[in-house]
Amino acid sequence: MIWFSFGILPLVLQGRNYVKLVTAHKLTEYLVVSADASRETAHITEYCPVEWLFIANAWWNIAITHYYSVEHGQICHFVIPQYNVHGSFILGKQSVPPSSTTPTSCANESYAFEHYFYHGSIGYFAFYEEAAGTYCKRDKTAYVRVRGLGTFDSNFSALTSNFFRVAILYMLLEGVMSDLFLLIAQDGYSAKLQYISLGYNLSGVLILLFEMLESKKWLCEKVRLLVKRLLFSYETSLFGELLCAGVMNYYLTWVNQSSLKESRPVALVVSYYVWSLVGHGILVLGLSAFISSVRIVLSCVYILWHHRTWAVLTAPCCVDTTLGVRCKMIMLGGYSWHNNQLYYKIEALKAFGVLKMVEEDGTVYFVFRKVHPVKVPRDEFLVIGRVLGCRVEPCVERKCTGPVSLFDRNLGGTVQSGIKPHSMLDSDHVHIGPTLETKG
Repeated sequence: MIWFSFGILPLVLQGRNYVKLVTAHKLTEYLVVSADASRETAHITEYCPVEWLFIANAWWNIAITHYYSVEHGQICHFVIPQYNVHGSFILGKQSVPPSSTTPTSCANESYAFEHYFYHGSIGYFAFYEEAAGTYCKRDKTAYVRVRGLGTFDSNFSALTSNFFRVAILYMLLEGVMSDLFLLIAQDGYSAKLQYISLGYNLSGVLILLFEMLESKKWLCEKVRLLVKRLLFSYETSLFGELLCAGVMNYYLTWVNQSSLKESRPVALVVSYYVWSLVGHGILVLGLSAFISSVRIVLSCVYILWHHRTWAVLTAPCCVDTTLGVRCKMIMLGGYSWHNNQLYYKIEALKAFGVLKMVEEDGTVYFVFRKVHPVKVPRDEFLVIGRVLGCRVEPCVERKCTGPVSLFDRNLGGTVQSGIKPHSMLDSDHVHIGPTLETKG
């Protein structure tokens, strides 16, 4: 139920934001300047003193580039260079009551504040957001709440080129990037939920990358099992995402307060698009490192508490070797450490859907269910190993043609040396048995 909630609720939130995104809207007129308006920079710190935006429980640095003088004041243009964000705001001149997200210490130093910004995209359209709140003179921060979302037709050659479109197209991860976009579209508990969604997507990216690495067989078995037990266990995976949601706003604030806030000259040299890859990359890599660190620490603590030995981290297990890449995650609590050998408990074998098939000659085979993304095949049970006592020896994958049942003993340990691979012994032998049935 917990996994279902964390998977569905962000999707509902994303659906709500999509409705906002496609709802007809237009820019607030007094935030738009005429095409013939001239840029000004004189006394820019006096007219445009804002240095920070507080959105989604995090501080975001902004750099003022210029302003336009209009009848109702000065419209200030700003950028967030590390994320390729551009926007404009207007600041009131009279003190007003602070907004709901503004600290009480700013009660007598708050001024009306409205802005819009757009996040540069690969094509001619960009993510657009409009917000309003109050500016606090004490800390030079504008505290706002999101008022509108949409797309922004930039259609301006200086924002992008075909070269950058192609380069970025192959680098972006859509799920993670959509969460990063939507972070600044949320407030309060919705922002926390969006943080969880980002952590959830990042964990999916991590497991997918590791699965690709596994399938290439570039890792020796000892290293593969070590990484899998440290990072991809059911006992620790959710904690990383939850802690990530709890501290993400502090991490975003820390990144935005770093030297990146002074990086506009670099962005102008290499282009905002290229530099935004650096900014987003720092966010993604930092959050991925945090999630991984939490999982590693918790895995070590859990193994030491549950098994009383570090050897479980690197101990070989013939069941893990036989399953290989077929099993994306493991259960640390499903192991049993006995006589310096690592075994899978009966409950763990059940949980992973492992079954046995006994042929007429008494040979016991290790059976695993084949999963298809869109249909349930008739031949979903596959023989992937032969059981010798408590050990499993990998064999050539073939269809299961006999009756199956659950194992009644622990399986594991190392594959005995000196035994010829089963694939060379009887890979061509397929028993034609009775119709497949499942026994209790």
